Amino acid sequence: MNEPAPISSNPSSGQQPPPGKQDTRDRRARWPFTASLIAFILLSTVFSGLLWLQHRIQQADLKQLYSQKQVFQQHQLDHFTEQFRHTTLTAVQQFIDQQNPDLPNPLMLHNWWQQHRDQGFLSVTWDNGNHTSTAGDAAIMDQYQEWFGLPHKNGDIHSQVRCYSDECVELTKINVALQPRSSNATTEGNRSGQVRNGQLRNGQLRVVRDILQPLAINANLDTPGLADIKSSGLLLTKRRGEQSWQFQYLQLSQSENKQNDHAVESVSKLPLPLNRDLSLWTKIQKQPVITQEPNLMAPTRGSVWSLISFPNDYADNLYLLQHSEASPLAWQQHKSLLLLGLIYLGLSLIISFIIFTTIERFSQRLHRYASLLPLLGKKQYQQLREQLRQNQSKYGMGEFNEAESSLSALSYQLETQEKTVDIRTQEVERLSLFDPLTGLANRHLLQYEIQSDLEHLARSPRENLVAVILLDLDNFKRINDSLGHQLGDVLLEKMAKRLKGAIHSLGLVARLGGDEFAILLRSARRPEQLQALSQKIQDLVRKPLVVDNTSLVISCSIGVSTATLEDTPEDLVKHAEIAMYKAKQSGGNAHRLFNSQMAAEAHDNLSLESELRRGFEESEFTLYLQPKVNMDGIIKGFESLVRWDHPDRGTLPPSEFIPAMENMGFISLLDNWVLEASFRQLKVLEPHYPDIILAVNISSTHFTKESFLVFLHECLQKYPINPSRLELEITETLLMKNMSAGLEVIKKIKEMGVRIAIDDFGTGYSSLSYLKNLPVDTLKIDQEFIKDIPDSESDMQISSVIIFLAKQLHFSVVAEGVETAQQLSFLKANHCDLAQGYFFSKPIPAHKAILMLESERIDLANTRSRY
Repeated sequence: MNEPAPISSNPSSGQQPPPGKQDTRDRRARWPFTASLIAFILLSTVFSGLLWLQHRIQQADLKQLYSQKQVFQQHQLDHFTEQFRHTTLTAVQQFIDQQNPDLPNPLMLHNWWQQHRDQGFLSVTWDNGNHTSTAGDAAIMDQYQEWFGLPHKNGDIHSQVRCYSDECVELTKINVALQPRSSNATTEGNRSGQVRNGQLRNGQLRVVRDILQPLAINANLDTPGLADIKSSGLLLTKRRGEQSWQFQYLQLSQSENKQNDHAVESVSKLPLPLNRDLSLWTKIQKQPVITQEPNLMAPTRGSVWSLISFPNDYADNLYLLQHSEASPLAWQQHKSLLLLGLIYLGLSLIISFIIFTTIERFSQRLHRYASLLPLLGKKQYQQLREQLRQNQSKYGMGEFNEAESSLSALSYQLETQEKTVDIRTQEVERLSLFDPLTGLANRHLLQYEIQSDLEHLARSPRENLVAVILLDLDNFKRINDSLGHQLGDVLLEKMAKRLKGAIHSLGLVARLGGDEFAILLRSARRPEQLQALSQKIQDLVRKPLVVDNTSLVISCSIGVSTATLEDTPEDLVKHAEIAMYKAKQSGGNAHRLFNSQMAAEAHDNLSLESELRRGFEESEFTLYLQPKVNMDGIIKGFESLVRWDHPDRGTLPPSEFIPAMENMGFISLLDNWVLEASFRQLKVLEPHYPDIILAVNISSTHFTKESFLVFLHECLQKYPINPSRLELEITETLLMKNMSAGLEVIKKIKEMGVRIAIDDFGTGYSSLSYLKNLPVDTLKIDQEFIKDIPDSESDMQISSVIIFLAKQLHFSVVAEGVETAQQLSFLKANHCDLAQGYFFSKPIPAHKAILMLESERIDLANTRSRY
C-alpha cells in the first residue's frame, strides 16, 4: 500500500519566506490591488454623479407630467360641480314656473319630486310662511333643518355640500319672491317666480340632492393620455383642536352591474387608505386645510395620490382623493436609469481590471528573481535552477542574465557542500522510549523531546513555534468491539505508519496509548500554519484503510497547543488534551487550538462539577412545568423542565448547566431526578385532573441504558399512577445512532403503558422509513420551523407537511415555540393538536400548575354559565 506524501507545514505553497520578507511581499501584492481600487472609486464617483444628474432630469419630467394630470383633474371636478348645480337650478326653475305662490299645492310638489327623483333628489320642501309641504324623505330634510334655518339675503340662492355618516348631499335653499296674482299679473313671466333681490318674500324652496352617485361616475373617469385611476374617495376633515384633526374617508367604487342605464356607483365607508403611503399621510396631517390649487401628494410606491378641492363655499373641509397608477413614463425612466447604472458599473470594473493586470504583470516581472532567493535557504537547489530556466525562456531580458548565472552557480556550490556534510549521528534508541506496537515514540520520549525543545527555546528564542498536536481517533471503541482488538491493533499500526510518513522531518510522532497519538512540531512559525497542518492531518486520517479486506474510514479530533517560556512538558500536553476534548465536544472530526479561554473553562468545569454534586446533595434543583394547550387554548398537559436554584448565581436555566452535566456524566442522575419529580406531580394532579399528561425529556446517553428501564419500572411501582399520563420525549438523532437498541427500549417502555414522543422532529434525519415502524404516540415540531411563521413560506410548508404526515400515521402533533397569534392561527388552520410556547405561558414552578388548572376550570365554568 502506497504511503501518503509528507505534509508541508506551509498551507499554501510549501515555501516559507525568509525572516523579515513576508511584510515586503504582502505590500508588493497589495499595491496593484490598491491602485485599481482607487481607480474604481474615482470612476464610480464620476458615474454616480452622471446617474444623479440623469435622475434629476427624469424627476423634472415626471413632475411636469403629474402637474398636467392635476390641472386636468381639478378642471374635471370644477366642470362637474358646475353642471351638477346647473341641473339642480334648472329643476327648481321648472317647479317655480308651476307653483301657485298664494296656496301651496302638495300634489304638484310631489309630482315634481317624482319627475326628478332619478336625478338624486332625495327630499324637497316648499315653505311660504304659512304652510310647509314636503315630498320625498322627510327624515333627511329634518336632519339638515339647522342648515336650512340659517339666515341669508332675500332672493339669494345658497348651495352647499354636507356629508354625514356614509352619505353626501347637496343642500340648496332658494328664497322665492313672486308678484301677487292679479288680472294683470297672469302672464307667463309673472308666474315664472324668478329670483330677484328686493322682492317680497313669498316662500322658500329647500332641496336635498344626493351627490355621491354622479360624483363616483365622474371621479373614476380616466385622465386621457395619463395613468388610469385605481380608486377615488371623499376625504372629510374636521378640526378637533389646534393641533388635532379628525379624518373620514368615503370610497367611491364603480358598480359591476352594467345591465341597465340606471346602474350607479356604489359608495362604501372605509378607513383612510393611507396605511402604507406614509408620505401622503404625513402631508395630510401637516396640511389638513387645502387651498384651491391642486395638491400632488405623491407618486409613492408606483401610485399617484391627488387631493382636489371643491369650489369655495360649496363644500367646506371636503376634498376628492384620487388614487391613480403611476405613469408608464416613470417605469421607463426607472428601467433606463437602472440599465445606465449597470453600464457604468461594467465600465468601471473593466477599466479597473485593465489597470490591475498591467501593474500586476510589471510587479511580478520586477520581483520574480528576488523571490527565488528563499529557495537557497530551504535547500531546494534543483527547484531554484528550474525556476531560473523557466524565467529565462519566458522573460529573456538582458538585464537579468548576470543575476541568473550567479544564482545558478551558488546553488551548485551549496548543493555539493550539503552532500558532504553528515546530517547527524544516530542516537542509541532505548526500547523504553518507543511504543512496542507501532514503533513510535512513547509518552516518556515525547516529554523528553519537549523538555529539550523548551530548554533550547529558553536559551535562544526562535521564530519557530514549539507545538504539540494531539489527535484521538473518533469512535475507535466501536471498531474494536466490532472487529476485535487484534484487527484494531493492525489498524493502529497502519495509522502510525501513515502519520510518520506524512510528518517526516517536520516533527516527532508519538503514541500516548490506546488510539491517542501526539506530534511534536518544530517547523511551524505561525498559528495559521498549525491550523492548516491540523486540517491536512484530518484529511489524511479520513483516507480509507483496508483491514482484513474491510475498508474503514475513520475521523479524528485534534487539539493543538503552543509552548511559552513558563510551560512545562506536562502543561503542553495537558493543554493539547483540553483542546482535543473541545474538538470532540463539537461532534468530532474537528481541530481546536488551545487558548486561555479553554484553560479558564477547564478550571470552571472543575468548580462546576463540585457545585453540581452539592446541588444534588442540597436539593437545589426545582421542577418547572410549561403547559401544552389545544387549539382552543385549553390545557391538555405539561412538559417537565428543570431550574437550578444556585445559591450565588440565582435561578439558572438548563442551558447553563445541562451541557456540563452531559460532559461530566451527571445527565443520567438529572434525568432520574426530573422523572421521579414528574411522577410525584402526576400523583398530585391525577385525582383532580386525570387527563393531564406530563412529558419528560430523556437524554440520548441515558435512554438506551438498562439502568433507565429499571428506574422507570421502580417509579411506576412506587407511584401507582395511570402510565398513559406519562410521556417520554426522545430525539430522532438518538434513534438514528443506534436504531436497533433504541427500538428495543421503546417497545419495553410501551409495554409498561408509557407514551413516547419524538422531540425536535425535522431537525435531524426525519427518515420516513424508520418513522412508520416506530411505536410512538406524538411528534413535536421543532421551534426552528415555527418561529419565522408567517414570514417564512418554507417553514410554513414544512410544518404543514409534518402535521399532515403525523395525521396520516395517527400521531398526535405538538408545535413548540409558539409566540404569536398568527402562528397559532396557522397551526389551527392546519389541524395541529397541541401547542406550547411563551404565547400561552412561560415555564412555571410545578406547585403553581394546579392553580393554573383551577383558574382555567373557573373561567370555563363562568363561560358556560353565561350561555
